[in-house]
Order: sequence, then structure tokens, then C-alpha cells
Amino acid sequence: MEKIWKNEELWTEEEAIEFSNKAGSLGFDDWFLETVKPKIHTIRADAKNRWKAGMKIHAVFNNRTKDMYQFCPTFVCTGVQTIEIKSMGVNRYVKIDGKLISWVKLKILASNDGFENVSDFFEYFYVDFKGKIIHFTDFRY
Repeated sequence: MEKIWKNEELWTEEEAIEFSNKAGSLGFDDWFLETVKPKIHTIRADAKNRWKAGMKIHAVFNNRTKDMYQFCPTFVCTGVQTIEIKSMGVNRYVKIDGKLISWVKLKILASNDGFENVSDFFEYFYVDFKGKIIHFTDFRY
């Protein structure tokens, strides 16, 4: 949540004020918010090819439950890229738009998706995966 809030490109001045009030009420202090790197995309399965540029993104916890909570203003999907994460024995690799990415790009991908490092990224994506990178900015791989 805090990594999405940190992405200042997504907000108007009024929404930033609302963010500051929410951040304070959730116990995030200024030091913490200053040290967090922004999350600029999310990686999701997309079997039905749902995600497209221009769609609205509602960042929520507990989606489709009575406890659903939208924790920031709605923002727009600026584009999508395909992603494949695969194991070959003890090695793992990542392809974006069908192209194998370098270790350096993998570190950037993990950070931009909100992970502290590549190990955390692969701990989360521990099985073979095909999906989409859903972008919140104009950055692309």
C-alpha cells in the first residue's frame, strides 16, 4: 500500500492531501514514507486478457468481500506487458514480451513491483507463472 502511495505521478494535489491524512492515520511516519521506493506496476495473472491501457485501477484489500477497502484513489493503467517466470532445474528465468531479461533488469523489475530484492520476488513467484505487468506509469521494460 505505502509503495503505491509513494508514486506521486498518480495523484492530484487534493488526492495527495487525502493520502497524507490516511498515511498518518495508518501509522506511517514521514521518515518511513521518505525511504519507501514507489511501486510503479503490479504483476497479475490475466487468463481472460482483461487488462488494457486506459482501464481504471482500484487498489483494494480483500477484493470482492464485505471487508473490501480501497486504500488510495483510483488511477489508470498506462499499459501492459506479458511476463513469464519459469524454472529450469535450480535456475529461474523471466521473460517480458517474450524476451529473456538480464539480471540487472530482473533487479529493477523486482524493485519496481515492490519487492526488496530478487530473492523476495522469487519467493513470492515460487511456481511457473504467466501473466501481465500492469503499468501505472510510462516506464516499460
